[in-house]
Amino acid sequence: EGIRITENQKTGAVIQKLLVDDKIELVMNNGDLLTYKVQSVTQVTTADTSILYDTKPSLVIILIKPDDVNRWVVFAYP
Repeated sequence: EGIRITENQKTGAVIQKLLVDDKIELVMNNGDLLTYKVQSVTQVTTADTSILYDTKPSLVIILIKPDDVNRWVVFAYP
């Protein structure tokens, strides 16, 4: 699953403070709770599409900042 979030001061600060093994919980519309553990938080360029090619179930959170060629990306696994 992938989530794109527009980067601002608050979202950037939250993402950059995440640590390996921190939990991310998503509550779905049907009430299901999905829990993921952070594997890494890194910056990639907008041209790097390899972040979307994982073959294992995962969560990728991408912070979008229109004027920047770099993106903060969080990789998390169930």
